[in-house]
Amino acid sequence: MTSATPFTAIMDTEEQEAKRVKQELDAMQREREEVEKAIAEKEIQAEESLRKEAREDLQKYKDSELSFILKTAEIEAERECSQLAERSAKHTEEQVKELVTGMVRPDASLFPDV
Repeated sequence: MTSATPFTAIMDTEEQEAKRVKQELDAMQREREEVEKAIAEKEIQAEESLRKEAREDLQKYKDSELSFILKTAEIEAERECSQLAERSAKHTEEQVKELVTGMVRPDASLFPDV
């Protein structure tokens, strides 16, 4: 440095200080961007982890609770079908007896309401 006057020396020092401050600010900005990126990545990982956990919970529910509910519903449906079949058979038998009894009478008509 061959500064001729104290004013030039001060100007050189201020330029160097301005460069140093700019470098520090640039470094801080890069660090801020890196931290923001790291935070965003952690948030994404946390979301993915929560989604995975939720899927696992749903699968467990499906495997345990839903199969029980479906089995119970199936048993109930079979029971109701059996009851319906029994009532139908009982009423069919009664209706056939009533029809046969009515038809065997001498005054029976094939079209009673005509």
